[in-house]
Amino acid sequence: MSTVANKIGLEESDWDVSPEGIAQWCQRVSALQPLIFTDEELAEIEAEKATRKQWECERFEAYANKLASEWE
Repeated sequence: MSTVANKIGLEESDWDVSPEGIAQWCQRVSALQPLIFTDEELAEIEAEKATRKQWECERFEAYANKLASEWE
């Protein structure tokens, strides 16, 4: 089993593929609750997405020009 402290995720060797390990995984997955947002949270998410989109649109041309100049 891997012991690297800052590692993200699992390697195949880390998986418990025993019948017990698979049963535990199935129990954990079955216990997950759906992610439900309130109307206020959804509105905040949409507002943040719109703000981000506007920010990206305002900077797109300058960024595209910078990339183009690097390829010349």
